[in-house]
Amino acid sequence: MKKYQLLPGIILSVLLTLVLSLRRLIRIGDQPAVGFFSFAALTFLYLTLSWAVLQVVHQTGSTGRESLKRQWLRGITGVIMAVILSYAHETLYSIIAPDSYMAEDLVLARRRLLFLPGIRGLVIGSFQYFVIYYFAMTQHVQRAKMEIEQLKKENLEARLSLLKQQVSPHFLFNSLNTLKTMTDAPDARQYIVQLSHVYRYLLSYNDNSMATLKDEMEFTESYLAILKERYENALLINKEIPEAALHHKLPPLALQILIENAIKHNIVSVEEPLTIDIRWKDDMLEVANNLNRRLSVAEQTGTGLHNIRERYRLLCQRSMETDINHDSFVVRIPLIPA
Repeated sequence: MKKYQLLPGIILSVLLTLVLSLRRLIRIGDQPAVGFFSFAALTFLYLTLSWAVLQVVHQTGSTGRESLKRQWLRGITGVIMAVILSYAHETLYSIIAPDSYMAEDLVLARRRLLFLPGIRGLVIGSFQYFVIYYFAMTQHVQRAKMEIEQLKKENLEARLSLLKQQVSPHFLFNSLNTLKTMTDAPDARQYIVQLSHVYRYLLSYNDNSMATLKDEMEFTESYLAILKERYENALLINKEIPEAALHHKLPPLALQILIENAIKHNIVSVEEPLTIDIRWKDDMLEVANNLNRRLSVAEQTGTGLHNIRERYRLLCQRSMETDINHDSFVVRIPLIPA
């Protein structure tokens, strides 16, 4: 939601009105008082309207990440509109208070109507736009600092949570290796190996905010191998990832969260299998599954998708896309070039 600085604009308009009206205030005995008050009222109205227009121009289509050329173009557009408003103000004043021009030379008055409103609009519009831009940059810096602090806080909370869960990684790995030697069944040995791969990946990305797609896919292979032991033919996975995409990056465990989300909210059975397609499309990683919702699902908090969305917002200010229809649910997450 866009926020407009209304109060600073009104205060600035009052101050500029006093400055612009000062010369007329000194000469108030040489002209009707109504001319002075009309000029002051119209000037305040013009300045306030100019401020509002410049605010709209500055924020229309603004993402805070535009090139310098686009920022200059937006500023020039705003100043031009301020100049137009200045001519409108002068024309309206000449209609309301025509007596203010009687004491002046006709040629001087015409030059005034021709050039002075343009110069005034250029100066005032540029000044107002500079103030608006300064406020916007100040807010952007403050927001960036808050997001950095939030990211640090969430990272610290995640690390603390992980520390609570990992009693002793080496003990667990040694136990898994011991368990592998205790069985001769190939399937059981392979399951233990995949489980150790999953746990090792969870620990290795404890301090990292980004992972390569290659590492995510290798981790996902181990994760899916564990799931296949449980669901067998009830879970079908299709992967279409080109070699060129594997060096791109994404938040770690994002792919695992999307797979887990699909399994959590849909029926997974041999009669009604769940199909998950993982593919590269338009520089994004797309995860799609057929919809066959469970009749009774645990409370849906949307924590998983919200987690991914917030991580993208804080890390690179890019957004996740979702698309749902009567037979499928699709999530697209941006991949960041290495």
